[in-house]
Amino acid sequence: MSRLATRNLVICKPLRAVPQCRSQIYRWILVAGVGLVAKGVLVVGLRVEAVRWVDDAFPGWIEVQFSDARGKHWSLVDKAPAFGTAEELGPCSDYPLAVSVACVMAETATADLEDDAIVTVSTSVHGITASTGEDEFSVRRSQLVP
Repeated sequence: MSRLATRNLVICKPLRAVPQCRSQIYRWILVAGVGLVAKGVLVVGLRVEAVRWVDDAFPGWIEVQFSDARGKHWSLVDKAPAFGTAEELGPCSDYPLAVSVACVMAETATADLEDDAIVTVSTSVHGITASTGEDEFSVRRSQLVP
C-alpha cells in the first residue's frame, strides 16, 4: 500500500447524521479538488472566520462566522478542535482567523462545480449547528476547501 493510500485510511466514530458511516474504518478518496468521499458522502471544508474565544471549558469554545450564497450571516459556536488546532486557536490567539469546518455536500444547485455554483452543505457531520439550530447552508463552491 502506498504512503498516500495509508494516509487515506481514517478512524471515525459512527455518525448519526450520515447513515452510510456505520463501519469503523473508511477509505477516503480525494475527488478532483472538491473533497473526500467516504461511502458516497462528499466531505469538504467550509471556509469560516474564527472571531472570538467564547469559553475556557475544556477543550475551549470559539465562535466562527460566515456568509451564505445569499449574503445571510451565520454564527457557529463549538469546541475549538472542530475548527482548527490548539496551535491556531486559543484564548490568546489574534482573532479573527481563517479556519474551516467539516461538512458534507448535500446537493448542488447547478450542474457544474464552478466557483460560482451554489451547493448545499451540512455541518451535521460533527453535530455543529447555528444558534437557530440549522445545519444546512447554501454556499458558493468557492467557499469550500478539499
